[in-house]
Amino acid sequence: MLFSCSKSNNSSGGTHTCDFALPVISASAVGTVKYEVKLTGSGQVSKIILKSNGVDSTLNSPGLPFQVTLPVSSGAAIGLSVQGTTSGGTIDIEYTYTPDGGGALVKNEDECGN
Repeated sequence: MLFSCSKSNNSSGGTHTCDFALPVISASAVGTVKYEVKLTGSGQVSKIILKSNGVDSTLNSPGLPFQVTLPVSSGAAIGLSVQGTTSGGTIDIEYTYTPDGGGALVKNEDECGN
């Protein structure tokens, strides 16, 4: 998963190219993880890569807003990366890991756009 958000050199606003990711964490216990991707304004998401239970699942040209909750095993890797573009918009991504039995919730989020 890559961490970047780059903007074109077009001084009139131009298109933002977004290729960014949230930190990969390990689940402290069996639980669930909710993934969310939203677009505000103008733009598109071309790819979402979900890491759940250590496996990457790729969704091409997903419908937005995107949201899914999946089970996760103890010790499994959790992550989220997104590729897309904006032109006067923002792509917001987040995941929320909730362990069963009341452990500490972990939420990571980021945005890219112009």
